[in-house]
Amino acid sequence: MGGTDTDEGARAGSRPDERQQLVSLRSRALACNLAAATSFIGLIAAIAVGASWGWPFLVTLLITGYGFLLGLGNYGVAEEGTPDDTDAGAQARPPVSY
Repeated sequence: MGGTDTDEGARAGSRPDERQQLVSLRSRALACNLAAATSFIGLIAAIAVGASWGWPFLVTLLITGYGFLLGLGNYGVAEEGTPDDTDAGAQARPPVSY
């Protein structure tokens, strides 16, 4: 009853359902992208001015880049498959003709 397959199961198990997990995943991805972009801009500004205060931006950029590569390694790329069974080598069935 406490599984995440149904709304009732998610409520019984006090766990979010798939839609809530997707919103959480997208918000974390946006936060990571924003952190990487702002750290890149901060690093470029520190290099342009010749200042020594650019190292925190470099560290943040390296951590977000490492996290991105770690995520690609753990979760893979394009695991959802492609339409019409093109990745399985089988052809899609032709429509029924009368």
